[in-house]
Amino acid sequence: MWHRERMSSVDAIVQGLVDAFETGDAAKIVPHLAPGAVTWHNHDNLDVDSAEGFASLAVLHAIVDGVTLDVEEQLPIPDGVVLRVVMRGTVKATGNPLAGRNCLFLRIADGKLARIEEYVDPTFGDQLTG
Repeated sequence: MWHRERMSSVDAIVQGLVDAFETGDAAKIVPHLAPGAVTWHNHDNLDVDSAEGFASLAVLHAIVDGVTLDVEEQLPIPDGVVLRVVMRGTVKATGNPLAGRNCLFLRIADGKLARIEEYVDPTFGDQLTG
């Protein structure tokens, strides 16, 4: 069962994540990160520092206009929440629409985001260059 306090921290983390992606401003999510938070991606199987990873959002905004992150599904899990999201925008180089469908497992400890496991749409890179 979700407790009101836990739910509010989850909601704040999810909103911070959406705001960071949509603005390209890592400062929107960094306050929600636990010390030593890591992000893992399915395409490289590496854990990277989450704060450093979010800093790369500026690069995304340099190549994609109108970035939005639509949360299509949000499911509670014992230690956090799973999000099914679609990142949308327009690729600047081609004018093509972007629709990256990703799944994120957000692991939360003591009200802070401790680990992200992101399953990235395998077509994402091709959409950026195609």
